[in-house]
Amino acid sequence: MDTITIKDKGSFFIGGHKHILGGLPVSTVRYASDGVVSKMDPNGEYQVGQMYVQYTRLAVPRCPYPVLLCHGGGMTGAAWETTPDGRPGWELLLLRRGFDVFVSDSVERGRASWARYPEINPGPPVFKTYKNVWEGFRFGPSYPEVYPGLQFPTEYMDTFMKQEVPRWTTSGGWTQIAFNEYLSAMKGGCILISHSAGCLYAECAAARCPENVKASILLEPAHLPFGTEENVSIQSSIPHLCLWGDYIGTKYQPLPAWTEESYYKRTPEYFEALQQHGGDAQIIDLPKIGIHGNSHMLMMDRNNVEVLNTVLEWLKLKLH
Repeated sequence: MDTITIKDKGSFFIGGHKHILGGLPVSTVRYASDGVVSKMDPNGEYQVGQMYVQYTRLAVPRCPYPVLLCHGGGMTGAAWETTPDGRPGWELLLLRRGFDVFVSDSVERGRASWARYPEINPGPPVFKTYKNVWEGFRFGPSYPEVYPGLQFPTEYMDTFMKQEVPRWTTSGGWTQIAFNEYLSAMKGGCILISHSAGCLYAECAAARCPENVKASILLEPAHLPFGTEENVSIQSSIPHLCLWGDYIGTKYQPLPAWTEESYYKRTPEYFEALQQHGGDAQIIDLPKIGIHGNSHMLMMDRNNVEVLNTVLEWLKLKLH
C-alpha cells in the first residue's frame, strides 16, 4: 500500500449569507429528556446557503492542480470516501496517485447544514426510499431485483442508504452562488470531477471562470446547462469528459426519466455544442470500451479503480 505524506489537511466554508427572521412565537424546549426547560426565541439572524469543503494537500503532489470532487443530489462528500463495502474511494485513490483533493458537501448537505423550513427555505425536503434509490441508480429493473453482472455492492445497501440525506429542490440558487465562489477561489487552477446533479452547478460555475478549470469530468450528469452561444463558447476552452455506466438502452426500459433525458438528449447536445465551438469534448459509454456492470454510482462500484483509471488516462493526455 502506498504511503501518503500529507502537508496540510483542513476545511472551510464558502458561500452563504445572513437571513433575518422576525415575528415568530417564542417557545420552550428541553435539550435533554431530563433537562431544564429553556426559552427558545427563533427571531434573529441566521447563516444559510453555505458550502462545506474538506481538503487534503500532499507534501509532494505530482500534479499542480487539485481535484475537486462534487457529489450528486441527495448525497454528501461521503460518496467519494470509503465505499459501502469498505474499499478505498476516489478521494484516497486520487491522493495515492499524487493529487491534492478537495471534497465538498454542497449547500444543505452534510456538514454544510440546513436552513429553517418553511420560514427561510420555502420548499420541503425530499427523502428517498430504498426503492427510489435502487431503481433510480440502476441497481436493478425493480427493487430488489439485481441486474446481471452489476458492479455495485448491493449486499451493503443498508450501509449505502445511511449516507442518503434530505434533498431540497428550492435552494438551487444558493447552491450555484456557493459553487461560483468555490471555483473563483481556485486561482491556481483545478480539475473538476462532478457527479449526477452536481454536474449542473459545476458546469455553470466553470463558465464564470474557465481559466481556473483545467479539465471537467462529468459522471452520469443528471442535468447540464442549456448552453447559450456565449456560455458554450467560453466552456469550449475546457477539456470535457463524460462517463456513462451500464444498463442503459431499449433492453433496460423504462429508464429513470432524468437518465433518459440526459443520456439521449441533453448530454449529447451539450457536448456537440462544445465540439462545434472547437472544444475537446468526449463521451465514453463504459460498456462500449469493455467496462461492464456499472451503476449510476461509478465511484463506488467494485471496479471503481478501473473507472478512475479511464479518467486518469484521458486526463494525462489533456494536461500540459
